[in-house]
Amino acid sequence: MKTAFAGKGIMALIFTFLCSFAVSAVTPKDYLYDTKEENGKIVSKVVYLQEDGMLNKQVRYEFQYNSEGKVSEKTAYRWNGSKDEWTPFYQIHYQYVEDGQIKTHYGMWDAKKKAYTLNGKRYDMGIHGFLSRSEMAVESNETDSCTLVLTDSEETRAVYPYAFAFRLNYRLEEDTVKITFRVENRDEKTMYFGLGGHPGINV
Repeated sequence: MKTAFAGKGIMALIFTFLCSFAVSAVTPKDYLYDTKEENGKIVSKVVYLQEDGMLNKQVRYEFQYNSEGKVSEKTAYRWNGSKDEWTPFYQIHYQYVEDGQIKTHYGMWDAKKKAYTLNGKRYDMGIHGFLSRSEMAVESNETDSCTLVLTDSEETRAVYPYAFAFRLNYRLEEDTVKITFRVENRDEKTMYFGLGGHPGINV
């Protein structure tokens, strides 16, 4: 079984795990696991470190499965004690092909540098992504609605290596403003993305 699981980012991750294992071999630690199952499959697992009678959160894993019951996605989070929250660590996507091989796509987020690593290559996107810094074109402008569009360019591919079209529609229906996001994957590979916003309206 072959995998596309290589690159500096994953090697650093493996090295970290090996170092942790070596330290644990010298000074054994007591770990406890809180596992959640649905329909006989593990959907999440939280790792705790038991110290001085206290349970301290360490890592949380979340799993998703495809229609055949195989793991399709694994997401890891590390506990940030100073912020009292889980922070993204890495994510792996699994693709099962006909010849029995498993293809993987992985990404690691560096919160301090506001960058991420995708399949061994680093991209400096910034914490709020690139859309807010991009100029969108007006695709349609009607009496009660307006649609803006952004397509991939040399600038976007430098921080987000996918071909795409993103549309943002504002529609006025009586006393309500409806906002619709539409993402089109124009690439030949699976495209991963996240959306977020905090709109403000001057009334």
